[in-house]
Amino acid sequence: MAILGQNATQESLESLREQMGLKDPLWLQYVLFLGNLVRGDLGVSMLNSIPVKNQLLTALPYTLELTLSSMVVGVILGLPLGVVTALRRNRWADYVGRVVSLTGISIPSFYLGILLIFIFSVKLGLFPVMGTSRSGGLFGRIHHLILPAFSMGLILTSYIMRVGRSTMLNILNEDYIRTAKAKGLRGGIVVYKHALPNALIPIILFQ
Repeated sequence: MAILGQNATQESLESLREQMGLKDPLWLQYVLFLGNLVRGDLGVSMLNSIPVKNQLLTALPYTLELTLSSMVVGVILGLPLGVVTALRRNRWADYVGRVVSLTGISIPSFYLGILLIFIFSVKLGLFPVMGTSRSGGLFGRIHHLILPAFSMGLILTSYIMRVGRSTMLNILNEDYIRTAKAKGLRGGIVVYKHALPNALIPIILFQ
């Protein structure tokens, strides 16, 4: 009735049930579904009568593009912030960073996306509200991608920041870090050459 409408006749409802295979036993429907899934047949969309596989293949490049760009935003922002908050433990930078990361984890991505659209698209007119650029070249694609990437990437930043901070705090207490400091190595070398590479392992696994 959701597909055909409230005024659909009983004959049309029965015909649609037959067409969709809903009259078969549930176990048979499941077996047929698994068989079609193995062959790559995901059926036809009830909304637009287009094969689901074709729609997935059409959306896949944009999904991967958005996923990778949000990961780049998360790593570029989250990793330095995690290192800074770990090095400034229990100072104002650490307190501010923890509040920011907790806020980023708490806010839903769809709500953050709406806020970004409202501020930067509706009010300021800096970015498009929706869609993607098919003919604007690389700059057009990036221009359409910035808000969605930041909507997901800022939340990912909070997670990476927290993981990076806790990992760096543990590593900075390791014996080899104390040995490097005792040898007179500068703080920057100790952090970025000895501590940071090991801190990247949990972040990469988290990704």
